[in-house]
Amino acid sequence: PNAEIIHFGGQSTRKNPDRKLALKYDMHSQRGLMLFYKKNYGAINFFLFKLLRIIKIIFKILKTKNKDDLKYNMLYLKLFLTGKTIQL
Repeated sequence: PNAEIIHFGGQSTRKNPDRKLALKYDMHSQRGLMLFYKKNYGAINFFLFKLLRIIKIIFKILKTKNKDDLKYNMLYLKLFLTGKTIQL
């Protein structure tokens, strides 16, 4: 049998009534991923990882029409620029 799976990233988080909690979890997860790259892949790869994430977030900000999504993308941008999780 043929099967196809389509993943709509972030859709369940977007519908979540407690979106702040989901965002807080995701922010800590992203920070953990940053620390993992910093520890295991060296300075150049860590820099490239952060740079690519920042570019991706900037593109998301530029195409965002929803005010809440814009706010959350700005928080992610601050996370990758500073390396610190942001209080919600």
